[in-house]
Amino acid sequence: DNYIAVKRIDGVRPKTIALNELALNSLMNRIGYKVPIELITDSHINEWKEWSRSHHSPTTTNIYLAKIKTFFKFCYKKKYIRQELDIDMVMVDKKPPMYLSETKLGKLFRTDMVDEHFRKAFLFYAMTGCRLAEPFEGTLSGDWLIITPDVAKSHTTREVQLNQATKSILLEMLKRYDERIGQPMHGTYKNSHKGIIDTYSKEFKKCVKALGFSEHKFHNLRDTYAVRRWIETGDIHLVSKEIGHSSVTMTQKYA
Repeated sequence: DNYIAVKRIDGVRPKTIALNELALNSLMNRIGYKVPIELITDSHINEWKEWSRSHHSPTTTNIYLAKIKTFFKFCYKKKYIRQELDIDMVMVDKKPPMYLSETKLGKLFRTDMVDEHFRKAFLFYAMTGCRLAEPFEGTLSGDWLIITPDVAKSHTTREVQLNQATKSILLEMLKRYDERIGQPMHGTYKNSHKGIIDTYSKEFKKCVKALGFSEHKFHNLRDTYAVRRWIETGDIHLVSKEIGHSSVTMTQKYA
């Protein structure tokens, strides 16, 4: 409770706090709520890892482990425990980025499976590298989309330069959002903030499934942007900055 309170004071986003609580509750459910924190050892963590591997994907296990590791660093700093726990991540098979080829992009942009508005939106994401919600949660300033720290995944400001085409598409997306937000049609979720944004991902899934490359996810439009920019510039630091990674290490996969 003290740890979560400090997180809130530090301005950590509610989603991140909720993830911390999920991870720590998962650990406590496994080893027991009444175990004194100073008695928790590496073996307790390993016991939880073994349990998690049979209940979660390796990626989810590592996300939880990262939150647990940070929690115990806090406990060590506060002298609740005498020494830091040795917490290692589990092995994860590294998969290459699932970018869309020129052929697939052409099919995606030309198909009549979805409304033209969504096809134009797919083009916007592929040309800007934005995450799904960023166009709707950022701020439009002239020819720039400003992603502020409160909505950016990396908690740092990112500026996305727009050209005539991408700015026009963004304005159309925002207009559609404004026309639908809060309107009572087909239930409340569909016209909620998240519901409107999720529509773009759902239309993408429907589209790629019909076109025969359903292995792709909406996020692959962002991967496509990153791969193309890496090929164009050969500058991994520039690409890292453009897509808003907190560390260039995260961007290395595109090379």
